[in-house]
Amino acid sequence: MVFEDISEENITVTVNDEAVEVDLNDYENRVGPYAFDEEIEVGATLEYADETFESSTETVQVSPDEAESSYSMAGTAPVHGVALEFDEDAITEAGETERNQAQLEDEREQFEAEMEDNVETFVTDYLLALEMMYMFDDINEVDEFVDEDSDTYTNLQDNLDSGTFEGMDISNISFSNFSQDGDTITIDVAIERDYDSLESPIDIKTRYTVAYDSEEVELEIAGFEDL
Repeated sequence: MVFEDISEENITVTVNDEAVEVDLNDYENRVGPYAFDEEIEVGATLEYADETFESSTETVQVSPDEAESSYSMAGTAPVHGVALEFDEDAITEAGETERNQAQLEDEREQFEAEMEDNVETFVTDYLLALEMMYMFDDINEVDEFVDEDSDTYTNLQDNLDSGTFEGMDISNISFSNFSQDGDTITIDVAIERDYDSLESPIDIKTRYTVAYDSEEVELEIAGFEDL
């Protein structure tokens, strides 16, 4: 399996559950000898992508008569060929999982190195979605930013139901006081906010709490408080 970069060092051949040394690159390689009429079971294991895979097994039992009829040349040792198979689909899936995990680790490392910029971008996108929520009277506009089972989601739904913020327009977004404690991030956001019931736009500063899911490399609005 060239694409999975499997080498002979990953494979262990067993005879009656005991490991044997065999050169898998040499089709003329021999294991044994074993006694005639002895029943032996041949198998193999593969260690790959942090998983262990078992091959098919083959039971071999050769009688002297069978060996004599198969190998008539004088001085030739009787040999029985064994072909073992692994579940290639399962191996491929494990390889893909390992590669995807490695890619995710790279993405996580880069994301965390630029966390402040990523949080600012995320909150900006959320504020734009918030405008759409009030414009279309649809809480689903913020679904990708807020957990629908959270208090924050409930508060937004209450604000929407009140009708207070109809015609919401958000501009002049700026950020300050970014801080991170583990997977909890806080950031202050200053905006100019205008909506239908206001006589003129107002400036307001809000402290947002953003939750970081390090497993999925995702952010979520966990709470907000006007300052």
